[in-house]
Amino acid sequence: MSVSKIYAALGAFGVAASLLAGTATAAPVSIDGTLGAEWTGATVKSVLFNAAAPMSNFGAPTNENHVTAYDVYTRGDSDYFYVGLTTTSPAYAGGLDFANLYFSTTLSGSNVGFEVLNQNAFVPGVPGSYPYTPGSADIHYALTPGSLGTPAVIEFAAPWEVFTSNSLGLSPAPTVPATAVQLRLSQSFGYSVAGGATYGADRLGQVNLPVPEPATMALAGLGMLATWGLNRTRRSS
Repeated sequence: MSVSKIYAALGAFGVAASLLAGTATAAPVSIDGTLGAEWTGATVKSVLFNAAAPMSNFGAPTNENHVTAYDVYTRGDSDYFYVGLTTTSPAYAGGLDFANLYFSTTLSGSNVGFEVLNQNAFVPGVPGSYPYTPGSADIHYALTPGSLGTPAVIEFAAPWEVFTSNSLGLSPAPTVPATAVQLRLSQSFGYSVAGGATYGADRLGQVNLPVPEPATMALAGLGMLATWGLNRTRRSS
């Protein structure tokens, strides 16, 4: 292969990759404050009500909340990690509609956090925060406020790039996940922290990284082929 052809192949690879990068993230599925059919098959973990449940117990999370019981849904698609939260029983009177979520890219400790409705990301245990907006960071959420007649619902979607390429610029940057990302802790609808070993090895829900689409794999193969051809040319020159 001539050098000119190799560089042409590399150029085509770069253009195609840039086009793919610009269109890789689609709109999240139905972030509208309703847990609809798109949540069918999601992992569901329950947080129980106990008026005596501890509060701000980050070092010793339980499976209880001092205000209301609620369910935690986790799922993913090729673009986003989704979390859904909904109050259950006893009847929730409202007033504490918030969610602080703690994720792990290592499956062994929280290293990415979100104050969902405050639009702040943070590194657990490190002072400071990283404000985001749904438009600029491609992070999305929706709230249905709770009342005695209406369960509260919070839906949240974070693009995989937050975890795999530190798109928010967190410091220290999270370790690139090998196989999955895990939701480890939830401080939602109250100040009690749910999570920990009570919920098993996958904690509040673990979602595998998306499998690369065929087009992405084909582009990677083209780049590798072009690099191999360039190396052959250099060795023979």
